[in-house]
Amino acid sequence: MADNTGKVQFTGKRRSSKWFYSPDGPTTEFAERRRGADRLTKAIQIFSAASWALVILFVVFFGLARPMTDDFFSRFFDGAIARGWDTFYLSVSLWLLIAVTAVCAGGIIINSRRHKRKSDRYNKSLIFFAVLSFIGIIAFLARFSGLLF
Repeated sequence: MADNTGKVQFTGKRRSSKWFYSPDGPTTEFAERRRGADRLTKAIQIFSAASWALVILFVVFFGLARPMTDDFFSRFFDGAIARGWDTFYLSVSLWLLIAVTAVCAGGIIINSRRHKRKSDRYNKSLIFFAVLSFIGIIAFLARFSGLLF
């Protein structure tokens, strides 16, 4: 850049004795040299996908643990209906909630190590599932502790 006296002004930041220039002249911004996803970013994505898979498995197993209800087919065919909760599926559901909490905690720890630039963001699904599964464990133990222990 030249002012009205014709002298060049350097407004860029100096980093290891190099000036960084943009096509428009010296700049105060550094060039983004980070390309694509690194190992930590991929690990965060894997933790997020694993937490989604575990939550889906929890919903399936908790649905299997529920007591059966009377419907048309059970009355028509005189089918026997289990009236209580299935404790095996309840215990699997509890362990899945604990696994979701552990996976999300690990993902949040890795995400916090990665969080160095302004453009880095925390994975919202990891935080959401961590809080939800922790509350779910407390509610689960409050509701089903007599059946499981």
